[in-house]
Amino acid sequence: MNKKLKSVMSMLVVMILVLSVFAGCSNSDKEASSPSISPASTASASTEPASVEATPAEATPVAANETNDINAHPWIDNPDADTSDLPTWTGKQLKLTYWQAEGTGGLGKKKSANDVVTPEVQRVTGVTIDEDNSIDNGGQSWDIKLSQLTAANDYPDMVWNAQDLKKLVDANKLYDLTELIPKYAPNLQKMYDTFLKPTEMYKKYSLPFGIYENLYADTDHDPSVDLAKYSVFNPPVDSLGYIWVRDDVIKKLYPSAKSEKEIQDMYVQKGAFTKEEILDVPINSSDDFIKMLYNIKDLQLKEGNKPVSPFFVSTGTDNWPLMAVMMAILEGRMDTDYYTYFNKKDQKLAYLFKQPAFREDVKLMNKLVIDGVASKEGLLDPNEVFNEKLKNGLYAVTYAWMTPDNAGLEAAGKPYKYRKVYLNIPQKTDEFLRYKSNVGSRSGLYIFKDSVAPEDLPQILRWYDYMVSQSAEKLRSWGPKSAGLFDEVSGSRVFKDKELADNMVYQTQNGKALQYNLGDSTTITAPTGGLMVTFMNQNKSKFHPAVTYDRSVRTPAGADQAFSIGFTDPAQKVLANSPNIWVFGEVPSLQKAFAAKKALEDPLTKTLTAGSAAQFDKLYDDFLKSADKAGFTDAALAEGDKYFREHNVGGDGVDYMPNIK
Repeated sequence: MNKKLKSVMSMLVVMILVLSVFAGCSNSDKEASSPSISPASTASASTEPASVEATPAEATPVAANETNDINAHPWIDNPDADTSDLPTWTGKQLKLTYWQAEGTGGLGKKKSANDVVTPEVQRVTGVTIDEDNSIDNGGQSWDIKLSQLTAANDYPDMVWNAQDLKKLVDANKLYDLTELIPKYAPNLQKMYDTFLKPTEMYKKYSLPFGIYENLYADTDHDPSVDLAKYSVFNPPVDSLGYIWVRDDVIKKLYPSAKSEKEIQDMYVQKGAFTKEEILDVPINSSDDFIKMLYNIKDLQLKEGNKPVSPFFVSTGTDNWPLMAVMMAILEGRMDTDYYTYFNKKDQKLAYLFKQPAFREDVKLMNKLVIDGVASKEGLLDPNEVFNEKLKNGLYAVTYAWMTPDNAGLEAAGKPYKYRKVYLNIPQKTDEFLRYKSNVGSRSGLYIFKDSVAPEDLPQILRWYDYMVSQSAEKLRSWGPKSAGLFDEVSGSRVFKDKELADNMVYQTQNGKALQYNLGDSTTITAPTGGLMVTFMNQNKSKFHPAVTYDRSVRTPAGADQAFSIGFTDPAQKVLANSPNIWVFGEVPSLQKAFAAKKALEDPLTKTLTAGSAAQFDKLYDDFLKSADKAGFTDAALAEGDKYFREHNVGGDGVDYMPNIK
């Protein structure tokens, strides 16, 4: 993984000038300074963009459908081509490692039994991802992991979602791609020329991917998008939040509520639902929700000899599912996480975790643990154990992106399934806003100078450009034509395997997409838990089977998508940029604090383990002190507020601040 820069080859020249080294950020957990990041180990350092100049070279003979031309982008020349029709790359083979720098780690590892995607990517580009030697944060924060990599001088080839981009840029660790992108990544250049408007820093160093589907569909730049069909990925946004509950449990507590089978039958019969039909479980407040959980506990359910827990407060990862999703629904602050938000009432940026209401709701979650309503042992379970329990119905209620596997339950002969239950808790629009902002991307890749030779940059950019092409969008959605997974019927693709169609078209979780490494639109990663670059977030492409399939004949698999409150009661959003914590990449104080967020997350999680109200109060006070120590100070917040006001503008320069008054 530690590949020192090679000697500059005759075909390539890289010019690099000196950039100053700076001290590493504070390790808040241990009250010690992180090691400084040394400049990339090159003969000289530079603030200039990487420059690769081609010089005449003797051509290597290739077959008719082969190429070793680094300047060849056949997916641009023929954007409608199936990937199987693209020439085979006969040049250098690259195996790249990455660092998944988001969160603390714990990505689930799943294996694709018959991967048809990875071999095709390698055939066309000569590039593969070395998952075995790639890393995440390993249960630590970004800044601690960075300190370890720096001390060992052992960087991977790329970093995925760097948490403090400015720090890496100032240390001259990343390649400036400004001059290379137009030549070797024309698809990205087209995005920049049309709809994607990142900050200058991100534009210089990032290879963005995973365009958000709602923002993409709400623009006019791609008239080929059929908005009616694409509504399967971009339906009217729900005004209310929902959870998933075992339908046998729902029937015990609310006899008139529908089972999952009844929802499916209703969809097949009529194709749509009224608001009243969707809100068939009377949960109209946070108190109603909590009462339901206690009533589930009173049922004393078991799966075999194992008790069924009504609820969980930990998934073995971080606090995001509970505190940014579940608690947001209960508090009427959907789309607002627990770091920074803009308080409409006070007209200023604020830390949500410092608000009294948030503290009280965390205390309520702790009480659920104390009372045995939320699983106590679940606080210690790693993510793999959590997933196994969920798969076996050992949690009566699930939420956020922890979608239950109904197909697996049916295959296992379980007499129940999970169904959506909407919580009729209105949004507190006087304080919290939901935003409709500029088109942005979910992820970004950055290339380390210490590990990647400059002569390999063109091939990496060429690989990236293929991955965000229409040909690759179809590959992730259908597999290559050569794999034989689909037929062409009346000009449209149709899967040969009905179970694969159910998985890809209706998101029925039966494992078929995983088998072939196809993107079923429910995850941002590959089935291995690793890196998969896609143009659209979660591969929600206009070429995806969920969009292109004929839905005139309704099947039960489509019921969960149609059973959505957004079709009858859509959310009201304002045109403005969201003030979520990750938009402050150019505010050093907030960026540094967020990069060390484990120093905040761990003591926040610890509050859930309190054995009494008094102990909770002490632990929460300790958490707030840790947050200040990590850098979430009033001074940092003031800097963020100033930045937000100055940069809350559209791509056309229109000021969005009046929209949030």
